[in-house]
Amino acid sequence: MVVACLALAISLSGAAYAVSTALPRNSVGTVQLKNNAVNSAKVKNASLRAVDFAAGQIPVGPQGPAGPQGSPGASGLQLISGSGASNSSSPKSQQQDCPAGKRAIGGGGVITGSATNTFLSTSRPTDAGTGWIATGRESSAGNAGSWAVQTWVVCATVAP
Repeated sequence: MVVACLALAISLSGAAYAVSTALPRNSVGTVQLKNNAVNSAKVKNASLRAVDFAAGQIPVGPQGPAGPQGSPGASGLQLISGSGASNSSSPKSQQQDCPAGKRAIGGGGVITGSATNTFLSTSRPTDAGTGWIATGRESSAGNAGSWAVQTWVVCATVAP
């Protein structure tokens, strides 16, 4: 009985030593592992990712139902430009409208002609959103030359 207890104590102390002596980090790799040493029972559930598997190893599930039809967005793009009267009066506004059924999706304005002491004070969509309006003004120094306001509007049929 004494011998059995002594043998048990020696074997437990060796196991305790083995457990307390940790292996260095990254010291066990592919070369140290025997073939088929790592199996499903030794891998923690939900710890692997799709990239950990070879192509074709993960079964593909059934196709889901079709989603709702998306809107077609904008179609029938059209660029329209126009210019107002060219003279030396101030202020001047120029509005360019889209054809019926189309909406303004962009636009702009510019001063043409003698642009000395003139500036564009407004460039925006119309309140209805179906055109573009731009306004030009002379500064306090005035401009004796002829100038005009030119506008561009980008129109499109827009899905509701």
